[in-house]
Amino acid sequence: MTIKPHPTTTQEYLDAIKARYDLRSDYRLAKFMGITHQAVTQYRTKGTTFSDEVALKVAELLELPEGKVLADMQAERARSERVKAVWRMLAAGAVRQNNSRS
Repeated sequence: MTIKPHPTTTQEYLDAIKARYDLRSDYRLAKFMGITHQAVTQYRTKGTTFSDEVALKVAELLELPEGKVLADMQAERARSERVKAVWRMLAAGAVRQNNSRS
């Protein structure tokens, strides 16, 4: 499994959490995140995205700006490429803003 340095999709975020916390299965990932294994399976197979509450938990676990994960989920849900591009730009802005505070 190759982990992107800056995840942007639900799948990539799940893989990043598994790698960071050395979780060897999606079952363990679900328990660790406090969600059902069925939810993880739906993320993996049905293309569903995190709810806003789960996105905030993901941001916390990966020490990322909340706005980035929330915007990435909106981008993933968007149907139009133009809308996706706007959400991706907002996600990148959240990272830049967070980095400027550090």
